[in-house]
Amino acid sequence: MYPRIRRPKTKPKNLESRLERIEQELSQIEEKRQLASCICGVEGGIVTIARGMEAEFRKEMNRPCPVHGFRELFIIHAIEVEPGDFSSPAKEIEYPEVNALLEEYERRLAESKRANSLGAIFQV
Repeated sequence: MYPRIRRPKTKPKNLESRLERIEQELSQIEEKRQLASCICGVEGGIVTIARGMEAEFRKEMNRPCPVHGFRELFIIHAIEVEPGDFSSPAKEIEYPEVNALLEEYERRLAESKRANSLGAIFQV
């Protein structure tokens, strides 16, 4: 006699749902793996900017994140204050180079977020 062929007891629809679940789990694993190399935010992107630190800030600002492209930084902006007296309050000393770099960073961050949101809308 011929050996008996065993047929799977699961229905095709059940197989499809199991396959979808496995694909979702694989994509989640890949996403976690990619996020592990992220250098944005508090985990890897704490950057201080103050007078005399413009070159270091520019270097960090231009360093791309391997996951997100443009790097979202956690910025510590150190300021200098001119002391006041009883008649006038203390005031911040302005440094145009530092302010220009911060404005450039904010502009580029907004552009990156806008491009990412448009990319997410048009993904198939």
